[in-house]
Amino acid sequence: MTGDHLERTPAEITSGDRLLNELEAEYASVSSETPDRTIAEPQRSRDELHEIETTSDIQDIFDAINQTRPSDIRMRSTQTREHGDGTYSYDPSWVHSESGTRLGVLDDVWIYRKGMIALDALQLVALEEGIIANEREYPEGRDFWEAVGALRGRGAHIPKFESSNEPLSESSETDPGAEINKWKVAKKINYGDRVRTYVHPYDRDYQERLALELTPVIIDTVESLYLSPAVAYRTAELYAKGHAAGVVPGAAHESSVGAALRIAAIEAGTPRPLADIADTVEEDPTSIRNKFQRIMKETSLSETLDVSDLIVDPVDYVPYIARHLGVTDDTSLRNSVCELLTQEEHGGGSNPISEVAAAFYVAMKQSDNYSITQEDIARAAEISEVTIRNNYRKYTGSP
Repeated sequence: MTGDHLERTPAEITSGDRLLNELEAEYASVSSETPDRTIAEPQRSRDELHEIETTSDIQDIFDAINQTRPSDIRMRSTQTREHGDGTYSYDPSWVHSESGTRLGVLDDVWIYRKGMIALDALQLVALEEGIIANEREYPEGRDFWEAVGALRGRGAHIPKFESSNEPLSESSETDPGAEINKWKVAKKINYGDRVRTYVHPYDRDYQERLALELTPVIIDTVESLYLSPAVAYRTAELYAKGHAAGVVPGAAHESSVGAALRIAAIEAGTPRPLADIADTVEEDPTSIRNKFQRIMKETSLSETLDVSDLIVDPVDYVPYIARHLGVTDDTSLRNSVCELLTQEEHGGGSNPISEVAAAFYVAMKQSDNYSITQEDIARAAEISEVTIRNNYRKYTGSP
């Protein structure tokens, strides 16, 4: 830190990059944002929430609390100082402070200076009302709703919660493009236990913090690959199985997410190419393939599934390639491609994407509705023109 040389130590500085890289590969999980920030982005803005009086979505309550500012509510703590930078100091009403400045107030947050603990509006009111007694606590259960009522009474606009009796549509969970419940994803990563959003971040355990970090990764990947919410939930579940079995350590968590998603997508009958999954989670395909094999081998999946059960039938890729080609609405074309594919035996040795691309090329060339080149197909399927040339003749009936 100082640059001063310590006696009886080497005079030369040697590189520790190799050791650091090994430690990072073994233990690190890097995210560009903190876990709480990545999952806590509000679904509704302050203006939208001000138009809502009652809600059946608990997320609206959390969003309203998280966006309540100091200027929105009346405080019992006494202001003692105004600083030149626009911040204020308060004497907290729930504890004795000799300086009278232990509570700091910024534009959008309260800081309890002993320990530098950030408080949200619900914590502050709960402390002032005596609902909780410690700055690291967060009201839960009945205390949570008592604190919400007190916060509302202090002037904050918090919608009233009315639970909905309407059952969740099962079909919506299998529809690509349907909304994914991020808390359901996080719960499955957390071994089926709800992630405690009501406790201070310091008090969450490792698996909860991991769930908060990886939930956006799973959702972004599923949405990018146009997969259904059901695949997102199954991916989280499979990731947790791998984590419990000790499969996850040794590489970035995203590799295990990619492997779990690959299995979940195949199980759902909507497989995605390994290369596309790797691009989306920004990990090496080989690392994902290795995790895929380990999850299959070292978890309870091996009792009900064999790796051979997850060999993809090229027909299953037809909707995916159709989407890339922009011909999703052409049912006749898709049926023609499926018919061509079923005429050939596929033992799992060849790349199913190359088979589907070749079949699409033949079907579209035989149609009067399309003018297509091998280059167009290769670009859509992200393979080479040579691959299409080597495969398409068997679908034309030509030797």
